[in-house]
Amino acid sequence: MKKKLYDKSRDRLVMLVNHYPKSEYSGSSYHLIGETFIEENDLNKAEKFFSTAVNSKQNNTFVDHSIFALANLYEKKGEYRKAVASYDKILGFHRESELAAQAQLRIGICYYQLKEYDNAILELSDPLTEKLNSDDRNDADYILANAFYNLKEFDSSSEAYKKFLNNSPSEDMMNKIRYGLAWIHFQKEITKVLLSSSTYFLNLKMIQLL
Repeated sequence: MKKKLYDKSRDRLVMLVNHYPKSEYSGSSYHLIGETFIEENDLNKAEKFFSTAVNSKQNNTFVDHSIFALANLYEKKGEYRKAVASYDKILGFHRESELAAQAQLRIGICYYQLKEYDNAILELSDPLTEKLNSDDRNDADYILANAFYNLKEFDSSSEAYKKFLNNSPSEDMMNKIRYGLAWIHFQKEITKVLLSSSTYFLNLKMIQLL
């Protein structure tokens, strides 16, 4: 039943753009057609219509949404660099959009997925992320802490985890943070032991040389 409704709505929109390709609503119609394919998880067809919607910006009343949707689609497909390039268009040309803070968050997440942790930290530390709602802000802080951890910047990671705890996360997230903090403590203790051992053997070797 739901598919029939999508098909019916899409057929009407396709008929509209075919009959009035230069209509002031054609770009918006391409976007809406793309949304119906997203609902059906047909990413390839959705990409085609979102791309057309982005290129029809003069006739698209929510072109920023089209750009975001296309970027999000690339992200779902694991094409993170293409996603970053599209999200960047929102920050570059539509910074006042309601989606700008979300785009900033998604760029940070894409860099994290690419294991470019320095870039992830840079993007997730941007002041624009302060405009995120509480749930998305929690996501940003959690990924930020993990990025610091992966760079073995344990003090910064610990600070980020503790900041996250102040945001009243869910019990499940609190358990993850506690585990992260415990693991950081373990890693720091191991580092101390290794440094102590290295110093001991270095001193022993120097004594033997005397």
